[in-house]
Amino acid sequence: MIGPRNRIEVLHGVNLDMLGKRDHQHYGTLTLIELEVRIRHWARALGLETSFFHTNFEGEYVERLHQATELADGLVLNPGAWTHYSYAVRDALEMTGTPAVEVSVTGAAAMWSDFNESNREAMLRSELISWPVTLAIMLLAFGSLVAAGLPLMLTMVGLVAAAGLLYLATLVLPISIWAMNFALMFALALGIDYALFVLQRFRATRSDPELSAVEATALTMDSAGTAVLFSGITVLISLTAVVLVPSPAFRSMSLGIGLAVVLVLAAALTLLPAALARLDARVDKLSLPWARPHRHGSARAAAWGERLWRHPLAYGAAAVAVLVALAVPAIGIETSMPSINPASAAFALGTSRVPQPARRAACAITIAPRTPRTEPSSPSSPHTAHDASRSLPT
Repeated sequence: MIGPRNRIEVLHGVNLDMLGKRDHQHYGTLTLIELEVRIRHWARALGLETSFFHTNFEGEYVERLHQATELADGLVLNPGAWTHYSYAVRDALEMTGTPAVEVSVTGAAAMWSDFNESNREAMLRSELISWPVTLAIMLLAFGSLVAAGLPLMLTMVGLVAAAGLLYLATLVLPISIWAMNFALMFALALGIDYALFVLQRFRATRSDPELSAVEATALTMDSAGTAVLFSGITVLISLTAVVLVPSPAFRSMSLGIGLAVVLVLAAALTLLPAALARLDARVDKLSLPWARPHRHGSARAAAWGERLWRHPLAYGAAAVAVLVALAVPAIGIETSMPSINPASAAFALGTSRVPQPARRAACAITIAPRTPRTEPSSPSSPHTAHDASRSLPT
């Protein structure tokens, strides 16, 4: 039998009637009617009587909240998008004068889902900014448009091949967006590094008029190519430590980096020397007016090298001291999941009051007292409460 003060009104907001028709991957296949049937079943098990209201018009939603104290003893608001920007809905809720709590879904699954989505958007924005700057730096470093295209060739070959392999990996493994982030980062960095190293050595070797382009390329790969090979192997060995971290995101990251390193390294040891042998002197075509691609060596660099050679211990000790001083603050570093999404904020809120065993739940509901309004919450700056009353693993 339904007792006093057990009447619950559930108010659904804008576009909730489209559940089951919207993107199934994001919203699921459950329809609004099926959701209400489940809510009514759960409520009866708790001895609660439920009623439901839905509208796509903000004014009607506010009017219903004005009548709330006469219609029900408790309210459950599911406003949809109005959660993020409607002052009117929040003001109407405050005017009811009833105690209120905010409910947020959190846990590992929710946090990583939100984090991957935010990371994907950030990666796209960063690419739009970083690529033009990178192209300008490569043009200055290589001295000609043709030479600057060589690291781009390595980067694109390595990145496209890595992306294809990562797609195949997603068919059998859970892959985080971090894999593509770091694959792009390392493909570009190593592509520039290896191309610059090999190209500078090729220019120096090719300055000998007695050597043909093929002979100069062979000598280049015998020296610079060997160094590039050992550099790539060293990077791959260092990644084994990241693979040992028991986190899908970190293992995805190491997979993306590893694929990028292997493929860019393969291109640097095969495609790059083939291109240099074919281009020969044309590698310096379309040079910058002030660039001197045929000038090899630097008087200032030579003088600095000789100074280091004469006083190795003094300069070495100074370098070690600077590095140690810069590394000391890392001793007290504290890391955490950045609170860039609602799930992260709810997790930080819940863990302040939840016992350690409950934190390992795959998903949780954090219920907290509603705080006074300052501004509506948004996906990038979610509204969070100051305290937690309980957290329930699901």
